[in-house]
Amino acid sequence: MYVKVVQFTSTTMMQKEMLGAYLQNSWFPKLITLGAISCRYVSLEETKSMMINMFPDEETGMSAVMGREEQRKELMQHHKLTVFRGYSEFYLEK
Repeated sequence: MYVKVVQFTSTTMMQKEMLGAYLQNSWFPKLITLGAISCRYVSLEETKSMMINMFPDEETGMSAVMGREEQRKELMQHHKLTVFRGYSEFYLEK
């Protein structure tokens, strides 16, 4: 399973809240239609958060962002992004 993690540092707490709403109502549903297995949003600190997206493979994960440059540019205006990508070694759940 291919994993993409994006850490966000928002300029304000309000921007972070708006980001969460946007991801939940717009970005994540679109990723699911483009092949994502799951999308998760995690609040870290007052202005920090991250999203964790799972894809069946790297090709699907990379193709899901194609054609979404405008949305990514808009996000980058209000949030600093750090992106991590890789393959899941294992996953445990109760």
